[in-house]
Amino acid sequence: MNDAILAGVAAHGLPGPHAALDITLDDDEVRALLLEATRHRLLGLVVSAVADGALRVGEASYAAIAEAHESWSAHVLRAERLLLDLVERLERAGIEYRLFKGSALAHSVYDDPAQRMFADLDILVPSHEFDRASELVVSDAHGERMLPELRPGFDEEFGKETLVKVDRVEVDLHRTFVTGPIGLSICLDELFVGGGSVTLASRQVPILAPVPLFVQVCVNAAVGDFPIRLLSLRDVAEVVRSHHPDAGEIEAVARRWRCLSVVQRAVGETWAQLELEPTELSRWAHSLQPGRFDQFLMRSYLTPARSYTRPAASLAVIPGIGPRLRYLRAIVAPQREYLAARGWTQARHARRAIERLRRR
Repeated sequence: MNDAILAGVAAHGLPGPHAALDITLDDDEVRALLLEATRHRLLGLVVSAVADGALRVGEASYAAIAEAHESWSAHVLRAERLLLDLVERLERAGIEYRLFKGSALAHSVYDDPAQRMFADLDILVPSHEFDRASELVVSDAHGERMLPELRPGFDEEFGKETLVKVDRVEVDLHRTFVTGPIGLSICLDELFVGGGSVTLASRQVPILAPVPLFVQVCVNAAVGDFPIRLLSLRDVAEVVRSHHPDAGEIEAVARRWRCLSVVQRAVGETWAQLELEPTELSRWAHSLQPGRFDQFLMRSYLTPARSYTRPAASLAVIPGIGPRLRYLRAIVAPQREYLAARGWTQARHARRAIERLRRR
């Protein structure tokens, strides 16, 4: 699939050269587009581009696009129905939370929520409520935890999320935005200060405040997926368009959270790959000068050996000898249940680390 066409779909409706997408695709090209659009989570934007006449396709291709979109839309509705049940359970239990990523973005920054497809539910809870929230989803909602902790207590102290499967929907209970040193550098209490909400079936569901929301989509775009997923770049552009976040506030937060280089990379990639018209914020991001330590932390995510470079960099941001030793022990010698769930032995775990680091 032509990368320019895919980028044009990702930028459809935004101000810039790609907004003028005007192309006819044959059936083979549409099949290739659907494969890549699914990988990049762009199916909703493909439908939007076809509806607007920016992409012209034949009848057979139109039917294939409609069928794929109907399947994804059914999954999204199933996920949001589960979401309403989960947030009611969390509220009854008195557990504070914030909805973020897929459903939150679809309903807060996109003109049409159907443009923003998502596969799972992402819910942020405070660290001190992390274990209780996980147990609630597993026991009360009849979920199945997909992977044990590296070691008991690791998730609450150092982890990014617990993955729980409920029916056919994956529920990601987060304590931070991303695994590794950047996730460990975020001031987690600040994520629950203020915030907005989205309306789902007449229920008000809390989401992040604009600046943490912007930093979160930047983290997801810059270091969440490797290589970058185009929908993550579209999320950055949509948050900027919808909320007009203040550059000064962003910089203050990003410096505290040691992710200034992440913000710069996310904005830079968004404007470059989607060919957007320059704005005051994109020019500000381009002019940033992140410190070497920020750059070091980000680079730990941008390597095929990131499963091991991220933990190594994490030791540089974890405060105190005791926590560092607990973290290191969990990474080097995970509990037997974790290894068994991965299908590994301790020896294979060690060999895998050595092979990845050599490749790097």
